[in-house]
Amino acid sequence: MSLTISLPPDVARRIADEAAREGLDAPSLVLKILLTSPGGSGMSEREAELVAQIHRLSAPKSLSEQRRYQKLRRKNQAGELTEAEREQLFALIDTDELRAAERLEYLGELAQLRGTSVREVMKSLGLRVPGVA
Repeated sequence: MSLTISLPPDVARRIADEAAREGLDAPSLVLKILLTSPGGSGMSEREAELVAQIHRLSAPKSLSEQRRYQKLRRKNQAGELTEAEREQLFALIDTDELRAAERLEYLGELAQLRGTSVREVMKSLGLRVPGVA
């Protein structure tokens, strides 16, 4: 589910500042706060941190990044990439792989805390295995 809310600028700025201090994006910080608040899910602080990090790393690329990646892939398949474009494509792939590896680390830790499998944690968070429909 997606939810969009309008916040006063000073509140939005405070959220953005706190998120930056915690190494999260604003939506991930709000999720963490909600999960650990009274009446929330009852998660421990660490579980909520892990869920927030997993959420941050599961967010799709921006539309412009997606378009650039697709364009570079098509040019690569056609054998038309310049050396600079090849480096760009490999950098995008490396970034995706690093994000996936980091996400998997957080998923593994969360699974261990909950005494379950990574697959079950992913299922409970509404995530799918990359590359699997």
